[in-house]
Amino acid sequence: MNTKNEIKQKLMILFAKEGIESITTKELLEVAEVSNGKFFHYFKNKEVLLSELFEDVQNELYFHLSSNVSEDINLYDLLWSIWDKYAQFYFTYPDKYLFNLSYKNYPTINRCRVNMNMDSSDKFFKIIAKAFKSEDLNFLNYDHFAISLEYNLTMTVEYFRQTNTPYNEEILKKIFNNFYASIKL
Repeated sequence: MNTKNEIKQKLMILFAKEGIESITTKELLEVAEVSNGKFFHYFKNKEVLLSELFEDVQNELYFHLSSNVSEDINLYDLLWSIWDKYAQFYFTYPDKYLFNLSYKNYPTINRCRVNMNMDSSDKFFKIIAKAFKSEDLNFLNYDHFAISLEYNLTMTVEYFRQTNTPYNEEILKKIFNNFYASIKL
């Protein structure tokens, strides 16, 4: 692991625990155990660091979600696979989940396009788009579907987190089945 990645890992944990807005540059430097010059050598500012961390988490998540998924899978099985993998990913990496929540709620971030690893994100989105087109769903378009899917996934993980419930496939499947019934025409 190089120094830049070590800095990013330490600071992701800090952001996950403390949130993003309240962290000062001085605190970043103390937690990362680097000088001002070294930090700014790697990151132009806090927003660049945050964007890079978000990009890293998203790339890892999309790789995880798209692994071992067949392009010939039906919509129900595809969505269940995504639902289950999403929950497992964030149960395995709670700091990444909490960082993602903080990042998405950080109001002053410059929302520039995240440079995703195209192999994993393209595969993931192509599979979902194909499944979306093959079914009659209760959505105006694919974007509404994707937003609803992400929102419901986040709320599901948040339910488990807020109630201190460990990963439970039976409960997860019940919540998923309710979501799936709501999206079918």
